Amino acid sequence: MLGLMRLSLVRFGAAALVALLAAALLFPVTVAGQPAADQPVARVILFHSPTCPYCRIVLSEILPPIQARYGAQLEVRLYDLSVQTDYQIFAALHEQNPSLPGGIPQLYIDNYVLLGSREIEQGLPLLIDGCLEKGGCDYPFTVTNQPAPVDQPAAADSTEPVYIAYCVDPTCLECDRVTYDLEYLQ
Repeated sequence: MLGLMRLSLVRFGAAALVALLAAALLFPVTVAGQPAADQPVARVILFHSPTCPYCRIVLSEILPPIQARYGAQLEVRLYDLSVQTDYQIFAALHEQNPSLPGGIPQLYIDNYVLLGSREIEQGLPLLIDGCLEKGGCDYPFTVTNQPAPVDQPAAADSTEPVYIAYCVDPTCLECDRVTYDLEYLQ
């Protein structure tokens, strides 16, 4: 089981902001995104979906400035839940670690998991800084073998459709997970 902690963030005061800005000024920025051989690297994993509006915000508005700030000292591995093998990785991870949250966007860095665009926007820079200060961090988990393809069941003699109905609350992370489970089954 992964030793991941859920990070809940609150607004930071002016002193914390000044400290972060001072730290940014003290550390040299590498040119052309190439870190020196001795510079640490923070590696993160992001689960997302093209149908998720919060994922689109993370990918288009939140990650680009963070990636520009850290350059090659930040490596992001993306897993798209609309891709069968990526979804199987997400499902296997959650099956092995049932205490993990089920919604997306879901980002893993070091021993932390951030859920949602707000947590990622507020928490990721702080966690990257902490990771780099301690010499970098590797991916929280690696995929050594891709999950085996799921055998498709043989077609039934009946051509009648199967109808499924369920109620969904857009603020419920479990409902969000059911939506992706159903998309996977189609």
